[in-house]
Amino acid sequence: PSVQTPLRSRVRMNELTYNFDGSMMTLFERSGRALAIDLSDGRTLWTRTELMDIVHDIDANAGLIVVAGSNLVGDQWFDVNHRPEDRDAVVHVLEARTGRTLHTRREPVAVRWVRVTPEAEAILGLEDGIVSLDAHRGMVRWRNEAEFLSSSRTGLPMAGKFIVRGADNLLWMIDPASGTIDDEPLDVRGRLDRGFGRIEVTDLSQNFA
Repeated sequence: PSVQTPLRSRVRMNELTYNFDGSMMTLFERSGRALAIDLSDGRTLWTRTELMDIVHDIDANAGLIVVAGSNLVGDQWFDVNHRPEDRDAVVHVLEARTGRTLHTRREPVAVRWVRVTPEAEAILGLEDGIVSLDAHRGMVRWRNEAEFLSSSRTGLPMAGKFIVRGADNLLWMIDPASGTIDDEPLDVRGRLDRGFGRIEVTDLSQNFA
């Protein structure tokens, strides 16, 4: 079966998303099943089943894995006949080496993407803005519901900075410590359009490339 996610209109439930941190690899199926492998010897570190009904996105850093997704409600089924916004949004914070759940959080709106910073901050792209969590304690650090941050496409963590690619395809700089945002988007001189499904940003001191 296939379902909708906030960023894609159709994904298969057996599709895999993965993450490497240098010493281990984690594999997550859209159905909520997960597996972690030690890359030094190939042994399985842990497995999980039924974390959630549908995985939207994962990211890992600082010894943590953050999994964002949703659970079906009512008579919904695993198909494309309902929107992800109509499901119950859920976020799990896992200990990377053991797979143990440290925190579980519900959100009132769909979670589109998640990024984890080296400081163990989980930044979630929601339908109505951006929220930052202290991943170790599961507490909200800040929330920014500026209109141009709604339905954002992705986030790009950097040292002491965080860039959000908005639904309008503009890049906005956020202070990850406070959630404050610059008055104007980054000047990319018209070189970024919707044809770019993936972008990479390099910090060149006070400039970006």
